[in-house]
Amino acid sequence: MNRKISIALLLAAIALTTACSGKYEEWYEPQGGDRPQPVSVAFDADSVSSIDLRVLTGDTVRIFRPTIVCEKPYTVTYSVNIFNANRSDSVTIKAWNGGRALRADVQQALMVLYGPNAVEHVSPMDITANILVEGTAYRGHADSIPLTITPREQQLPPVWYVMGSHIGDGSWNNTAEALYSSLIPMYANPLNYSELVYAGYFPAGSQLRIVPEVGNNDYYIGGGDETGGQSVQNEDIEGDPIDNIVISHAGCYRVIVNVSKADPSVRWERIEQADGIRVYNSMALTHPAIALAPATTAAGSQNHDWKVSALTLDEESRVAFSGTYVAAVDSTGTTTATVTLGGNAFPVGRASAGTEGSSTASGSYTLMYNDLVGTYRFIKQ
Repeated sequence: MNRKISIALLLAAIALTTACSGKYEEWYEPQGGDRPQPVSVAFDADSVSSIDLRVLTGDTVRIFRPTIVCEKPYTVTYSVNIFNANRSDSVTIKAWNGGRALRADVQQALMVLYGPNAVEHVSPMDITANILVEGTAYRGHADSIPLTITPREQQLPPVWYVMGSHIGDGSWNNTAEALYSSLIPMYANPLNYSELVYAGYFPAGSQLRIVPEVGNNDYYIGGGDETGGQSVQNEDIEGDPIDNIVISHAGCYRVIVNVSKADPSVRWERIEQADGIRVYNSMALTHPAIALAPATTAAGSQNHDWKVSALTLDEESRVAFSGTYVAAVDSTGTTTATVTLGGNAFPVGRASAGTEGSSTASGSYTLMYNDLVGTYRFIKQ
């Protein structure tokens, strides 16, 4: 069903908010001085027919039909908030005249909100029109325009691993038996499936390497430190093996590997205390109610990975985590706090506060969850 909204636009050049008294009438009276003459502007937005990104090939796609009535020439861009069905999460993308957006931006927004599967969704959109008329900016809004759309199915990224002195149990065991104990899976970046991410606390002098293939000790990423300088160790390269990555300065870091090229690239990001670093005492799924175990147990380490194996899920299960941490320690004792974070997609995604949690698919999984960045991955067994 098409939904049409007609609104008067806010003249951003002056601090005046008087409401429009009619659909296309001028909505304020000049107050003297050098203020520009008002321009009558109105904005409507209609929904479009259902869209199937699996069959579209162009670079852009029309996601709504705008109508702008203005007595003078103008230029316009749009900021579009696409929500998931229950409006608990959203992604903002840009659109242009005609209500067209980049197909890649729309596909990525749906992947973030719903995961990689090609399933039709009806997503409400809140649209902001930014209109420029003779150097004067006007802004208007249209809320809850429905977008009925089917995304392309996304290929899940490969499962790569990290191991090291302060990762998992710290045993450096690169075997199938050491999965989820010595070898900890990296997480897919929900915004970019070409990137794998691991986040953790590393004491100064701790070492690690990135392992693309379980059991292969001749192919890994090592060398350098948290400032960069990583290289790929390949069994076909002659010479001495590449050293491990050695952390020079203690702290929490993200290590991000781009796996879209033949030679993976690595970058590091330090996670500062201001970003809200918490050390959780416990972590659990909320539905089904199952406790997660800490994945990192090496001496001198700080756990930020949680795991559960042989996890049986059905369509009624939800991706939602409940964690308890120490909120304060004072003369009255220790105060703990609990936070619940919902995931917005399955089988990979990022959990955030205020999100109810996405439904899952039936099957048996191993779940890995990283509380530093809120990223999770369900790995089918």
